[in-house]
Amino acid sequence: MLIKYFAFHSDEDHVPSSEMPTTQQQGEAGSSTEPEVEAVEDEDALKMDLNESVQRLEQKCAGVREELGRMALSEQYMRTKQAQLRAKRNEVKAEQAIKLAEEKEREAEVLSRFFTKIKYILIKI
Repeated sequence: MLIKYFAFHSDEDHVPSSEMPTTQQQGEAGSSTEPEVEAVEDEDALKMDLNESVQRLEQKCAGVREELGRMALSEQYMRTKQAQLRAKRNEVKAEQAIKLAEEKEREAEVLSRFFTKIKYILIKI
């Protein structure tokens, strides 16, 4: 009971140990236990409210963590998708470059044959 006495009184209300009520005097007073019981009940109610608040905050944190996880996965998915699209675009450009090179080789071959024929004709003349 003495511990409870100190827990609910500030330093301003500090009573020297010689003036402190003993358990026998507290029992005689009778009414001094009622405020202590109310204080203990209020403390329990505050603890319950605090526990409920902590649980709600933990649930919110869990929800936020879950949402951040989903966002990270979606960001990773988007980056992967962008990399795939870039790779596909580069493949298409490479294929176009190969086709263009093949076409130029055919044109060069045609021109080479044409000039060979012209030389042959000029030599005959």
